[in-house]
Amino acid sequence: MSSIQIVKLSEENLEELIYFCIPKERRKEEVFKKGQELKKEYMHYYLDKFKTGVKLAYIDKKLVGMIQYLPKPNELIIEIQCIFVPNETNQQKGIGKRLLQAVIEEMKEPKEYFNNQKPLALVTFAFQVPELYPQHIFYSKMGFQKIHEKNPYYLYYPLKKGYIYGSKVSESKFEALPKDKGKAIIIIDPFCPFCFFFAKDCERVIRTVKEDIKVDYINSFSQKKELEKRGGIVPSYIVNQKPIHAFYKEEEAFIKEVENALNPKS
Repeated sequence: MSSIQIVKLSEENLEELIYFCIPKERRKEEVFKKGQELKKEYMHYYLDKFKTGVKLAYIDKKLVGMIQYLPKPNELIIEIQCIFVPNETNQQKGIGKRLLQAVIEEMKEPKEYFNNQKPLALVTFAFQVPELYPQHIFYSKMGFQKIHEKNPYYLYYPLKKGYIYGSKVSESKFEALPKDKGKAIIIIDPFCPFCFFFAKDCERVIRTVKEDIKVDYINSFSQKKELEKRGGIVPSYIVNQKPIHAFYKEEEAFIKEVENALNPKS
């Protein structure tokens, strides 16, 4: 296998990143065109703000993998949003490992966006992609630890010796608004070009419970004030003022929660 070259994201290779995750045959579909637009807006902002956010892996000048991460100055942490190596022939060949190691090495030095301090930890939610190697197992092998003992998917990697990450993210602050009553709200995270596809697919599942329900989308990047109105920490799905905790792809559990939200027990 040819050597892997790791480079930082720049304006020059941003367009390549935007299209990288979506299969060529689907890039002209409206849901993916919308997702690409949302991600481009998101990446332009964070690239300008932090001068960082993505590392790309190339083999023989061909893009084969990426890792996307976001500094969280208030917590002094780095959130790993995604590691992706889409081509099956390139998987389990050390590309993801090299990408993650490159971020770990970068974060051993003080950062201007952390007031010239070093980050305390890397944090991630290791969401599972069907038919691919389980991300939480990959992260565990790379030295990540569970944030909560009962949840294998929320993980952190301490960069400071002895540091233990206690999640500051909590839905306990969540407060539904009166206008949320009787409707569904889906939060869109535009760091991923699949975001609009996921939102529309989630809407489809919700409508299997109540076909004529009103559905609103909230962009977590461009509509932050809408999140703040609801407490700032908002679940990905809200139905009839109730947070839905199951992932929509876990349809049986998700539908049950939606049904309970729409028809609460007296």
